[in-house]
Amino acid sequence: MYFDHKRVQATADVIACLLKQVLTRLDDVPPALVTSYDDHASKGKRLDQSTLLQLLTTHSKKFSTVYAIFDALDECSESYQSDLVTLFGTLQLSGYRLLGSFRPHLSTFQKVLSNSQILEVRANESDLNKYVAARLKEKGNKISELEDKCGQLAKGVDGL
Repeated sequence: MYFDHKRVQATADVIACLLKQVLTRLDDVPPALVTSYDDHASKGKRLDQSTLLQLLTTHSKKFSTVYAIFDALDECSESYQSDLVTLFGTLQLSGYRLLGSFRPHLSTFQKVLSNSQILEVRANESDLNKYVAARLKEKGNKISELEDKCGQLAKGVDGL
């Protein structure tokens, strides 16, 4: 799941997305789930967060291991971050293997989750320069000043 700062992604949305992905791996959607969904949809309502979480944990047990990848957690609204931390703890207890990416300033997730490993990934200035030079060459750049300016800009990215 990718978090986008332009979209509000509430915890219930995250759970619903995960549930959908788990259900696509099953041969058939359980009839009780279809009935519950249809009942709510006919009233113009969604399943509530606790029901979605119960369904997710129940149906996830049908698999030996479930991996969930969350990209750009720092883009998630601050108002939902503590709920997500709680969700991630529940998912861990349910046997999920989680991978999340976020900028270093967002320590909320790493402080709370057990068995976490933090791997810092930073862009190396020389790698950036090589990449930019290769892309400019690929595009047929003939202006050396442009390559120099891009190299100067690479110094200011501070690992991002």
